[in-house]
Amino acid sequence: MNTLKKLTQNIWTALEDYFRHTSLTEVYDDISAEFVSRLACDSIQSKSDLRQLFRKSQAWDENLQAIVINGTKTHNPDYILIHNLANSILRPAKWDADYEKLTLIDRAICFFSRPNDKDDSYINAIETLASHAYAPRKKRSRIFKALCDSLGVSDLSAGSEFQCLFAQLCR
Repeated sequence: MNTLKKLTQNIWTALEDYFRHTSLTEVYDDISAEFVSRLACDSIQSKSDLRQLFRKSQAWDENLQAIVINGTKTHNPDYILIHNLANSILRPAKWDADYEKLTLIDRAICFFSRPNDKDDSYINAIETLASHAYAPRKKRSRIFKALCDSLGVSDLSAGSEFQCLFAQLCR
């Protein structure tokens, strides 16, 4: 089914859904197939740039003309990738660290890359490195950001390497 036909069908469905909840049907009676077709054509034209941009996404579904978000991505993270990204982000803090601080940073990284390990030394390491970073039920991305802030590796400038790596880590 082509885009125009799908969009026209979607507009009719939306109109029917709307007018099912109102008693003011005189407007509905005035809506013609030509009007809905013009609306669909206008929408296709005005959103063509947006569609081109969205087509670059791996989540784009051409049939649905939409980005389909797969919920399993956040539920099945790649913990090796998380470990590597966390190491890359915290590398500057490790350069000047003594052995004890280096061990604490490595244990803190394990908190994020080994969430099924219930090793208290991971949380203790975070609390030692960043006293207010950890709290039970606090999002791990916020804990990691607070850890980065405390270690002085955060770079909030747009497009910084930190921003890029942190976005990959938290996706």
